Amino acid sequence: MALLWIALLVVASSHQGTGPSKNDIPYADKVLHFVFFAGGAAAFGLIGRIVLRAGWPTIFVVCVLLMATFGFLDEWHQLTVPGRSGGDYKDWLADVAGAIAGIVILRHFLSPQSDNQEVTSKA
Repeated sequence: MALLWIALLVVASSHQGTGPSKNDIPYADKVLHFVFFAGGAAAFGLIGRIVLRAGWPTIFVVCVLLMATFGFLDEWHQLTVPGRSGGDYKDWLADVAGAIAGIVILRHFLSPQSDNQEVTSKA
């Protein structure tokens, strides 16, 4: 799943002038960056948790740093693609925010629920 995410990132970044134009929907590109990088962080987080059995703090730090690096490289790469406007720090911030959200959501779904969360009333 993580390798598929990387492949999709490379393909999407390499297309000339893809994505919504700046005049279509305000901040649509930021939402796409956020969602895509949340998915990437979740994919890599699954590897960390299930395959490597890493703890959540390690998964969080490694995945956010990994997604921040991928986001930086993506913006840098887009500078070389005709019709693309790369180097946008706001896109990179959306990437990092998405990565944080992706790991938080993944942890929510993979962490066992506490038995003490149910509130019982004494009659």
